[in-house]
Amino acid sequence: PDPALRPQLVLTLESASDHPPPRPVPLTVSGAPVSFAPSADTFVSEDVPGASDGGSARALRVGTSPGREAHLRFSVTGLTETVQRAVLRLRVGPDGTEGGPSVFGTQGTWSESGLTWSTRPARVGGTLDRTPFLAPHGFVEYDVTNQVRGNGDVTFGLYGNSGDEVTF
Repeated sequence: PDPALRPQLVLTLESASDHPPPRPVPLTVSGAPVSFAPSADTFVSEDVPGASDGGSARALRVGTSPGREAHLRFSVTGLTETVQRAVLRLRVGPDGTEGGPSVFGTQGTWSESGLTWSTRPARVGGTLDRTPFLAPHGFVEYDVTNQVRGNGDVTFGLYGNSGDEVTF
């Protein structure tokens, strides 16, 4: 598949000299955004709680009937400046939705080939972002700045808000 259609974590950075407390407005951005492809992505399904088939799937599925969650991990490396803004960018599949999923930070270890509904990671904190209406074949960007602080692994879960399933 086209790498441009894969999920991405896009970070906008600022240099330390541009980041004195308190934050100046507008903030000077030190360079172009930096993108990371997921190091792991999968989905799990409530109707087959022991299956880990999502790790080999070509699309991530999210909805509530049956419950389906998508999980993504990004290995953020090479940053030498402060993260100013982080967005999770996903391409919506052929069916949009009027009940778009919410994104949460997650915690817990998992692998694409081993993650199941029964072993899925726990949500951490409140909703990072939600976009209710998603157009077919469009892109959606979720603001995940509060979860991305610098180098290291970052994990997200996408959780359905309606029975209107959506694929990414």
